[in-house]
Amino acid sequence: MKLISWNVNGLRAIHRKGKFLPLFHTNPDIVCLQEIKTEEHQLPEEVRKVHGYHAYFSHSKGRKGYSGVAVYTKIEPDKVEYGMGIPHFDDEGRMLVLYLKDIVLLNIYFPNGGGGPERLQYKLDFYDAFLEFIEKLRKDGKKIIFCGDINTAHEEIDLARPKANKKNTGFLPEERAWIDELISHGYIDTYRALHPHTRDAYTYWDIKSHARDRNVGWRLDYFFVSSDLATKVSKSEMMTGYEGSDHCPIVLEVKDSLSFMNMNKKIKEDEIWENTGWAFAIINNKLAEFYFNKKSKKIVAHCYVKLEDYKTKREQKMIRDDVKRNRFTWRNKEYKQIQE
Repeated sequence: MKLISWNVNGLRAIHRKGKFLPLFHTNPDIVCLQEIKTEEHQLPEEVRKVHGYHAYFSHSKGRKGYSGVAVYTKIEPDKVEYGMGIPHFDDEGRMLVLYLKDIVLLNIYFPNGGGGPERLQYKLDFYDAFLEFIEKLRKDGKKIIFCGDINTAHEEIDLARPKANKKNTGFLPEERAWIDELISHGYIDTYRALHPHTRDAYTYWDIKSHARDRNVGWRLDYFFVSSDLATKVSKSEMMTGYEGSDHCPIVLEVKDSLSFMNMNKKIKEDEIWENTGWAFAIINNKLAEFYFNKKSKKIVAHCYVKLEDYKTKREQKMIRDDVKRNRFTWRNKEYKQIQE
């Protein structure tokens, strides 16, 4: 499963720049956007409705053209929530919560903290309320993935000029301490887990000073997962070359998760397992494992996989043979329905 997160600094703006739809050419399963600065009805149809994706939007209930988040997902969620259930925070349109079986995905645009002591306190209170919210989800047996602009660089390695910014919001001790607390509760900063010593890796650059040209930046955007998903993370990277905003997109890839999220919900789960066969084929030039009803031959789910995920030579040979065998067998209407 491939996820992209991006603070777009205005969704309509990146669409006008021609940077919105190309993001989907990388074939993500889920795209999470922050700081969209718009309401759904203000968007052109090609932005509101991306082919093959369910779309959800949340906007600020007070200030126009402020804050806001959006999620585009191939995987239809069981439930969507538009915040934490705290009006003081939810009215700024900073959070979308998608329930995907046993995984909960949260897309958040955390407060900046600038603008005086009141807004800094608002940010810290938001942090505390958010941690309490996801801890309740974990107690209910949910696995957690959350992403977005956290608006704080955690360690000195996460910004170009740490000494000059120690008294500035975004790198204050109390802001950084919250990320420490988050990690102590068992949440994994996926980028740092895979790239513990990588320097000069940033996701935000000041536009006015042309900081991106000199790579004088901050790492403010994150993918975190709960510890029970840590071993499933195969990639966490930055799309530093993708422009259009003062932030760049970030990417997370998770193995073997949500394989059955695309299944026909009218079929009961026990019936699926009882009557389901599976096979491998090439879809969109990628190796995919898909599942079909033995009686109707209808495809009920598919997921992209990697050959190296299957450890034994016997398994890999079986998959190669299956791909050759299904090259022509599955060129029918059931096969076509999973061509994105």
